[in-house]
Amino acid sequence: MSEIIDNNVKSVRSRIATAARESGRSEKDILLVAVSKMQPLEKIYLAHKAGIEHFGENKVQELIKKISESEIMLQWHMVGHLQSNKINKVVGKVEMIESVDSIQLLEKLDKAGQSREMCTKVLLQVNTSHEETKFGFSLDAVLDACERAEILSHVEIQGLMTIGPLTDEVTKVIKSFRNLRKLADKIESTGSTKIRMKYISMGMTGDFEIAIKEGSNLVRIGTAIFGPRM
Repeated sequence: MSEIIDNNVKSVRSRIATAARESGRSEKDILLVAVSKMQPLEKIYLAHKAGIEHFGENKVQELIKKISESEIMLQWHMVGHLQSNKINKVVGKVEMIESVDSIQLLEKLDKAGQSREMCTKVLLQVNTSHEETKFGFSLDAVLDACERAEILSHVEIQGLMTIGPLTDEVTKVIKSFRNLRKLADKIESTGSTKIRMKYISMGMTGDFEIAIKEGSNLVRIGTAIFGPRM
């Protein structure tokens, strides 16, 4: 098992390096988050041994269980939909929440941060493919969320996140990713000193190379590292 995961990590990093090079960047510019949902801690430890530092979970209950049971300190990302009634379980426990999809959630995270005297790093999730099954702000609503965040003191927007459309039509995937990149550029051009576009999170196992070529600098890879979920 150790050899398999080690080889998988090397393969993913090699593919990241190639895609980064083809887009005029270095692999060091791309943050790799290993999505470990429904994977045991034993596999997570092996991935960490292979050099992975950041891990993503999409269910709060599983995330908190793994954090409490882990024998080593890891950097965790919440990458799935976060219900407002579970905010208090997550704030202070994760490196970043990548899936903030409403102004109401942003405000509640700020309130939770105030009570703990800590700032939560977040990405705004954008539904660039306009699919009803996906969470996220519409492209037009993101600027309103950024405007609201300007007056919040305990959340820090560090970029945007999107999930590409589930399709074999590469042109649709490219359009989805390109729209997020353009939106990030637009927000960056406002010159805000508080809203940062440090991360453009897009790309998973099936499309991360396309995402990197379209400007992603944070990819969330699960199956290509861990294999099928348990």
